[in-house]
Amino acid sequence: MKYQKDLNNYVSANPNPSFIFSLDDKKQYLSNETNNIKAYYSANNYGFTMGGGHDLYLSDNCNANNSSYSNLPHSYGNNQGGNTTSLAGSYNFVVDEIEVF
Repeated sequence: MKYQKDLNNYVSANPNPSFIFSLDDKKQYLSNETNNIKAYYSANNYGFTMGGGHDLYLSDNCNANNSSYSNLPHSYGNNQGGNTTSLAGSYNFVVDEIEVF
């Protein structure tokens, strides 16, 4: 799926399943959405955002502030035991490194 920016809407990953992988706990959090209808959110005033409940939000200058957050489980991680501390150990966090595939 190619990232589309500044759409001011959610983007579907259909037909490909989407997931968030936590390097912290080595776990894959699958999309809860039947058709991946809220794989990520794209808007010009938002950082990278995955999921309808903003399951993963990376703020602008995410390496220099703790405004990024993990809000599992909304669109991701519901059946895998995901919660707000699953991805980074706390709700808010500072980003050290990002890998996108």
